[in-house]
Amino acid sequence: MKRLVTAGSCLPIPRTKDKCYLYADPSINPKSNKIDHYMKIVDFYLASGRPENFIVEPSLGCYEPDVFFKDKSNKSICVEIQITPISHKKMQKKANDFVKEYNREHDSNIFVLASDYNYKIELPKGFKLIRQGLPKEIIF
Repeated sequence: MKRLVTAGSCLPIPRTKDKCYLYADPSINPKSNKIDHYMKIVDFYLASGRPENFIVEPSLGCYEPDVFFKDKSNKSICVEIQITPISHKKMQKKANDFVKEYNREHDSNIFVLASDYNYKIELPKGFKLIRQGLPKEIIF
């Protein structure tokens, strides 16, 4: 890694001592909040048992979930991972967009909200909301 950093091919991302080393493409701002967001997506992927068809930030019409995948029983699942607090109104808009694009852009009636914040969200009958905390970082 030292040779790659010296050559400018990658950049070390400073992290706290309790987290593993992280290296990224030099075009990525090392202070970007998106780094933590994408790392939580990786943690979710690992915690979900590494599903084969795991799509990060797909565009499903006006709805763009953080993750879209099919579980082992072939059920489609849309996932929102929220590490920073946003308003209840914004989170409800994401849920409304999810419902709006159902049967047009996706076939998922399962909406997973992974966050440590408690959002007031309502989904119509026939849709399932699963709330869970943010996945913990897995260190090998």
